Amino acid sequence: MLDITARVHPHVRISVKQVKSKPRVLSVEDDHDIAKLIHFNLVNAGFSPRQVSTGEEALHSVVSDATELIILDLALPGIDGLTVCRRLKEDAQTRAIPILIVSARSEEEDVIAGLEIGADDYITKPFSVRLLIERIRTLLRRVDLSSNERSFEESKSDTIIRNELMLDTARHMC
Repeated sequence: MLDITARVHPHVRISVKQVKSKPRVLSVEDDHDIAKLIHFNLVNAGFSPRQVSTGEEALHSVVSDATELIILDLALPGIDGLTVCRRLKEDAQTRAIPILIVSARSEEEDVIAGLEIGADDYITKPFSVRLLIERIRTLLRRVDLSSNERSFEESKSDTIIRNELMLDTARHMC
């Protein structure tokens, strides 16, 4: 938690506390028992999970829920997991969201196909819940480090770009 205190008047202080939110994880799993197992353990590990069971639901939920990481099964009804992964990695708005495939497909070709299409990690079923949680934490740390590196590089520049806003710090213009 970050506590910022400022003086707005010699006798008045304001304090703003920023609480770090729980990372939002989308689990895409059609097997009800596995989905419950993942959800329960994500909550216990301090994450804010959301569960969907089809590829279509995953594609619609990712942006609206501000998802920070996706746990993706490959064998889904309708749009399969590889197609979901490919579409998310092709979209500029969702490309940076880490995808962790959790699948019963354990052949080397399946793992390579998942990683080549854009998945950031791959775990085969049956899986260790502790391993799943640690892989999630590792992927989220990588995203944080990458974000911090981009911020540092931007701070060295005279121009800062965020979404559609560009700020020229040298000329003090937007």
